[in-house]
Amino acid sequence: MPYQKATVGRAGAHEVAQLAGRLGFGPARGSRALGGDGLGCLALGVAIVLLAPGVGLTAGPYGPAVTALGAIFLAAAVSLVPLALALRRRRADRTPRLHLFEGGMILTRSGEVTAHRWSDVRLVEYTYTSVAGGQGSTRRATGTRLEHVDGRTLCSLGSGRLSDEVTRIAVEGGARTP
Repeated sequence: MPYQKATVGRAGAHEVAQLAGRLGFGPARGSRALGGDGLGCLALGVAIVLLAPGVGLTAGPYGPAVTALGAIFLAAAVSLVPLALALRRRRADRTPRLHLFEGGMILTRSGEVTAHRWSDVRLVEYTYTSVAGGQGSTRRATGTRLEHVDGRTLCSLGSGRLSDEVTRIAVEGGARTP
């Protein structure tokens, strides 16, 4: 079996655990999100930034125009908080997740679930360049890509603790390394 693939409405932890049990993947070793919630965090950050000037302009000894501007800032800040929470909840269903087991991995994304035994997975290191700081300086880093033995990319991990942890679990489970 090259890999197991299914399309589902929503793959929760229970469905993933059932699939892993049917495939004989053994005990769970963890589950990690493969993406962030940038939009929700941005909305919450803007709300926090608008809060202080909104309070200051509304409470200060200013004219009606400045007080109205403060009220607009406060209204925007208050309305952005539930928006940020709604965006976070909505994106959580679409954020790809990597579920790790002793015998394999299950990848869930946008209603699609794929399961792969570690023996069918190859770990490939890659180098990438990212912009660091406000001066446009760049830095080179090494990440890990999980590929199926037929060459398809399953997911990419940047550098850092997540990459190290997944690599360790995959190697212990029998994933291939070049």
